[in-house]
Amino acid sequence: MSEYFNRKVELTIGDYSTDELRVDFSVEKSLVGIPNLAKITVYNVSVSNREQLSVAGQEVSLLAGYQDPLMIFSGKVINANPVYESPDWKVEIFARDKSAAINNSTINKSLPADTRPEQLYDELVGQMEGVTKGITDGLSDCINNKRSLLRSLQLSGGIKKFLDELAENCGFDYAVADGIIDTVKKNKAITDLPAIIINQNHGMIGSPERTEVGVNVKTLLNPGLKLGRRIEIQAVSQTINAGNLFFRKPLKPSTEGSFRIDKIIHSGSNYDNKWESQITARNYNG
Repeated sequence: MSEYFNRKVELTIGDYSTDELRVDFSVEKSLVGIPNLAKITVYNVSVSNREQLSVAGQEVSLLAGYQDPLMIFSGKVINANPVYESPDWKVEIFARDKSAAINNSTINKSLPADTRPEQLYDELVGQMEGVTKGITDGLSDCINNKRSLLRSLQLSGGIKKFLDELAENCGFDYAVADGIIDTVKKNKAITDLPAIIINQNHGMIGSPERTEVGVNVKTLLNPGLKLGRRIEIQAVSQTINAGNLFFRKPLKPSTEGSFRIDKIIHSGSNYDNKWESQITARNYNG
């Protein structure tokens, strides 16, 4: 458990940065295609810095972790709310990451008949401002099968429509987090990264909860968690939250095994006790 000591938080908003003031945060990321959100609260803020932090549209980056903190959120300020809480001021910052670019971006381009799926994907990603290409596991089947367009294609309209069609045809899931778009094979996990082990000796808080499709589990904050990444749970006890599933089919008797991360909520404070990652994951068979 020694790797979970010496917690650190580094916040940058526009030209302002701090690694000393109290910072509370809650960051939510999901594979379901909605923008990833962050609420960040900075305490004991001076008058000039309150004004600076309250400007919407500024770039935000939040790093958290231990000896060398890692990025857990990158996006833009949507709203900021200065609040007087005797005897100090704090600023509540509401931010959204660049996954909104999927819904807001458009394209108007013609592609020739021999265009390959990875070329189409690159064209679509290239039109999303502030988004760069990350892991491309999900495209591997299309690439290996050497598929290409049988006829020319006119791309005109929203990026999401064409990205969804490509994902359906090639059989992948995709998500944007911290300005990077990753793809994984449908219902599969990222293969470029090893599984993260979660047990009582590796950060687990309490007991995992069995659900209809997988598991919910809480750990000490782990910035290495990533949407689509595989986790390996080793637990001696569990709770079950399966609703009416008890009446429909047998449940897997244990929360131990492999799962794919579908949702993460990082929440914590560098001056308070809360410091955790809540994971929602689905069954994974490799």
